[in-house]
Amino acid sequence: ADLGGDTAGRQVVDVEAFRTSFLPFEWRQLGRTGITLFGVHYWSDVFASLVGRGQGKVQVKYDPRDLSQVWVITGDGRVTPARYRDLSHPRISLWESRRARKDWQEKHGGRINERVLFQLIDAQRRLAEAARQKIVRFLVKRGVYKEHPHLPSRIDVTSGHANVAERELRAA
Repeated sequence: ADLGGDTAGRQVVDVEAFRTSFLPFEWRQLGRTGITLFGVHYWSDVFASLVGRGQGKVQVKYDPRDLSQVWVITGDGRVTPARYRDLSHPRISLWESRRARKDWQEKHGGRINERVLFQLIDAQRRLAEAARQKIVRFLVKRGVYKEHPHLPSRIDVTSGHANVAERELRAA
């Protein structure tokens, strides 16, 4: 189909700005300790020059699959990447964060501190991996892998195979 005009298309000059333009965002206050988003603190050395300059709330863009880095858009349109303030934290997803905060709220109420948030996520990951391994052992024992070589080596515990295996494990 003739689209009329330039057939070569446009090239993206700033790949990072292009990528972040599609990310979801939240408004947050930039303070002397950085930014807090979903219970996690973020910092960039650039923040030191911005604090106290009347920035007010800034737009914070994030990738829900990986919250280890966010992008802060200041009033003048500058995009500043920021990482966890504590760089020892592992990458987490928004869904892991929400699940851990929800579990904490149901059991303890109130806010969860960052250290406990990451501990809960680690515990959730270990529990899910133990369940996966248990299901895989069961499926191997039953010969399902021999019958279905296309099955992945890591099984999603929410998949149909996992649910059937879990019911059979309980019945055994």
